[in-house]
Amino acid sequence: MTLIATTYVRHGLPKSALVRILCLLAKPVTNNYHGYHMRLKANFATEEHPMLKTLIATLLLLVSTLTFAAGKDAPKIHFDELKKPSWSEQELSNARLVTDFVQNLMNNHNFDYVLAHYNDSTYVQHNRNLPDKIPGLVGFLQEFVADYPDYSYDVKHIYADGDFVIFHSHATLDKDHRGNDQKGMNIIDTWRIEDGRIVEHWDSIQALDLSMRLYSLFSGGDIQNDNGVF
Repeated sequence: MTLIATTYVRHGLPKSALVRILCLLAKPVTNNYHGYHMRLKANFATEEHPMLKTLIATLLLLVSTLTFAAGKDAPKIHFDELKKPSWSEQELSNARLVTDFVQNLMNNHNFDYVLAHYNDSTYVQHNRNLPDKIPGLVGFLQEFVADYPDYSYDVKHIYADGDFVIFHSHATLDKDHRGNDQKGMNIIDTWRIEDGRIVEHWDSIQALDLSMRLYSLFSGGDIQNDNGVF
């Protein structure tokens, strides 16, 4: 970082670009490479200095490589262990659908996949702190995992009843907090399935530690949709 800073100062390159590069290096590796890439690209769109272009290309290659490695650590939903023998074929299909959705959204952070496979749904959002529809949810999580790249869902229980699928999960922001029920959030999610599409979502969230209680306190009044919580 010191070498990069010295080079920027010597060549009189913009301080804003320097800050952006240093922030990128200081950030933990994230699966949201697309978000970082777009912000960097926009920030340097008007820059023409060849040294700057080389530096950007090198950093993007590094982040891409490390991101691929980090993606392998994404938690997995153990569906075969969590499914119930009493489910009907339709309930089993609905639960598999939601499992694929949650795995790619919450654990893999594969937002392009989610948009490609689930954006045909109406998806009525009843968490008032989240934007409505799939693109709104994806946009929110893209920003969220830029700050918390290790955000993940450890699904503990799956329940299916007709058109409804319920997940009971332990959500954490830090990889070191996974499996520690004194950290993160205790979350109950309910989805309604219609004609093979996820069309509606409700949730109930319990903060498990002080930092998450404070986060809930400050974000609780930030209303993003008008659908009501019920």
